[in-house]
Amino acid sequence: MSNFQPDQPTPPVSVALTALNIPHRVFTHAGPVDSLEQAAAERGQQPEQIVRTILFRLGEGEYALVLMAGPAQISWRALRQHMGRSRL
Repeated sequence: MSNFQPDQPTPPVSVALTALNIPHRVFTHAGPVDSLEQAAAERGQQPEQIVRTILFRLGEGEYALVLMAGPAQISWRALRQHMGRSRL
């Protein structure tokens, strides 16, 4: 079962969303999550309701965090263009 753990610190993204009056819920999974479908099932949601976070290493000490809605796939070309890079 996934749920908010009140004894854990509030995630920074939750602080930011709250400040912007954007409704959201924070879920913590009891163990490892191996797929989007598993995460959705544990939350009682559809995959389309989940926002995934993917961390990309751009270079030495440089990273980009991408948020993806549900099962959408990242466009490497669009990401490279957005980041102004020919390679990632």
